[in-house]
Amino acid sequence: MNSKFFTNEENNTLKNKINNILQIDKNIEYLDFLIGYFRITGFNKISDNLSSVKHTRILVGINADKNTFNATQLIKKFSQEQVELYNKEPLELQEYQNFESMKQLIVEEKIEVRISANRDVHSKMYIMRSGELANHQGEGKTYRGSVIIGSSNLTHNGLEGNTEINAELNQERDIIEAVKVFEKLWAESVELTQEDFDEFITPNLKEPMVTPFQLYIRLLIEHFGERIDFIDDKNIFVPHHYKKLSYQVEAVNDGLAKLREHNGFFLSDVVGLGKTVVVAMLIKKLKDRLSKRVLVVIPPAVRTQWIDTFNEFGIVCCDVVSLASLDKVVAFNYEMVVVDESHKFKNSESKRYKQLYKIALNKKVILLSATPQNNTPSDLYNQIALFQNVKNSTLPNCKNLQSFFVEREKIYKDIIKTQPIDKVELRRVSEEIRDNILRTVMIRRTRYDIQHHDMYKVDIEEQGLSIPKVNTPIEHE
Repeated sequence: MNSKFFTNEENNTLKNKINNILQIDKNIEYLDFLIGYFRITGFNKISDNLSSVKHTRILVGINADKNTFNATQLIKKFSQEQVELYNKEPLELQEYQNFESMKQLIVEEKIEVRISANRDVHSKMYIMRSGELANHQGEGKTYRGSVIIGSSNLTHNGLEGNTEINAELNQERDIIEAVKVFEKLWAESVELTQEDFDEFITPNLKEPMVTPFQLYIRLLIEHFGERIDFIDDKNIFVPHHYKKLSYQVEAVNDGLAKLREHNGFFLSDVVGLGKTVVVAMLIKKLKDRLSKRVLVVIPPAVRTQWIDTFNEFGIVCCDVVSLASLDKVVAFNYEMVVVDESHKFKNSESKRYKQLYKIALNKKVILLSATPQNNTPSDLYNQIALFQNVKNSTLPNCKNLQSFFVEREKIYKDIIKTQPIDKVELRRVSEEIRDNILRTVMIRRTRYDIQHHDMYKVDIEEQGLSIPKVNTPIEHE
């Protein structure tokens, strides 16, 4: 018979026990954790098993008198404790990403974190339970699941590092009483929000530690900027029956730089130049750096094309979903989002845009569209908002995207109301958007570029390829 005690000796750790319960017990839908000491890296040790959990609540005790501290002071004190620990030593990139993952879960409403100032709260309690069930007599409510009580906090040391004493309880009455205790304390606590993260935690974290080589590359980029030639195809894979084309290799390297600097970009090559292949090449190059999966959002008609391409490239880290399936996506499982025909998400008021926005928050984003602007400048703005902070962007020529696009949208609507349309003024607005925005976050080549660019032209000729001719458009008055 397995012991109900966990001491963190050998494999008998609280971390293993919690993860085993989450993996095996299909009744578990809710987690309620009461702890006196919390570290985000501790939570990260169980976060991989949260996909089937509907909601997690974490209540953290803090050494403060609730009559002395108001809500804001409690949040500041908790945030300061989190930051100070990590700023004592050089911050590794993975540790920094743990903070981002926690904030993302709060945004997605997968977890809630609250702070209690009650000095009497020293206990540690981990409730893993079902939803409310009717009891055997048909009166009141009960739960299935487990309660673990003992000495361990939700930290690395508490879960597996230190010698601790914890015990598991499975009786219904134990779970009912544990939930009652938790609910009472929860009602008297203060919530930690996304805004608190942005104000008190993220700005105060030291930059993640970089290697000497990364520092060297950063110095080169700062000094030489766009004069650095990033064309490097040695580490870019294509299947043996594919041809490695320079314009696609260039797009991969340029795309990687844009992901690093701006969290996303448009891949807007005209139809027929192989945007799907470029994305496959890029993901294949990134595969060893990805700690989570890649979500690929596509129209149903091109599902087979994407899956076949990924299979040919040996890519297994992607989940391909249709536009209509966004409500089933668990955002926490992904760190990058690819959107094919992204112009379908130009309306920020639509249900599927709001779903995608929530999924893409704080992730790398690649938007594929040969026509990202169908109607007004707001089409572009709404898509760019999927990977940029619109009030504090990373774009050097436009820090406030919101103000920039509101002004251009107004000018655009005034132009098209007037007959005849002032084409010179319309072109000026388009050029402002191109020069200040799209030059930074868009990769776009036309058939003319491929046929007349010296490097691309030689590449095409040497490999015996041809670009189909397109008839000159006919303009109708």
